[in-house]
Amino acid sequence: MRHEGRSVQEIATLLRVKVRTVYAWIGRFLRERFNWLCGKHDQGRGRTSKLTKAQREEWGHLIDKGPLEAGFEMGVWTSAMIQEVIQQTFGVLYACRYICSLLKKLKISYKKATFVPDKVASEEWQQKRKVWKEETWPEMLRLAKETGAVMLFGDAASFRQWGSLAHTWGRRGEKSVVKTCGKRKCLKYFGTIELHGGDFQSMECEGRYNGETYRTFLKQLLARYSRPIILIEDGAPYHHRKDVTAWKEALKDEGRLFAFKLPP
Repeated sequence: MRHEGRSVQEIATLLRVKVRTVYAWIGRFLRERFNWLCGKHDQGRGRTSKLTKAQREEWGHLIDKGPLEAGFEMGVWTSAMIQEVIQQTFGVLYACRYICSLLKKLKISYKKATFVPDKVASEEWQQKRKVWKEETWPEMLRLAKETGAVMLFGDAASFRQWGSLAHTWGRRGEKSVVKTCGKRKCLKYFGTIELHGGDFQSMECEGRYNGETYRTFLKQLLARYSRPIILIEDGAPYHHRKDVTAWKEALKDEGRLFAFKLPP
């Protein structure tokens, strides 16, 4: 193609390689002539891997175990960290950008991680969940059956008016712009869902989540249901303030409200 007068850029486009690759081929041919070119008919494309197949599989298992297992202090892999692990384990130094290509060959992709509490594996955490499953939950079911109570799961949620940034398709080299209302406010709601029938109750919270607003919402629930209420709630601080706890204890003595805290 060069003899026919085609440019290096045109050759690179036709062969789907980089321009510098074409220059490297031409330079190699000028130095070694046909001895180099004829030796390529029985060779595969690309350079020989520095790691064996077994080493690559071992490397993949190291990635699966996570950075903490490898001695790092963070739980998110970066190519620089993986580069260090490969060098220390196998004595091979790869460029960070090339490591990303190798990871894809091992069917390892770059993706958003899911966070879990660091206490998940602790004995105390497991014990509290075991107590909830084996003691607290059966007690709630027994209490609901004996009193005819309605079982509610409660929580709070906030909805931002200005939205959140997200990925979108756009032209390369041009910034993608998404309009927003610009209001730095959010809507706050208390809500409950009934276990068996799915009845949903909610109340907009004016101001902050605190003991006063939470008690207002509980009063709304007491007015909504004539039956006793079994309420499952999380460990939010305002759920367990002294004044709120004392008020709930009084309602418990009256047989109107029984609150149970979720485990961690």
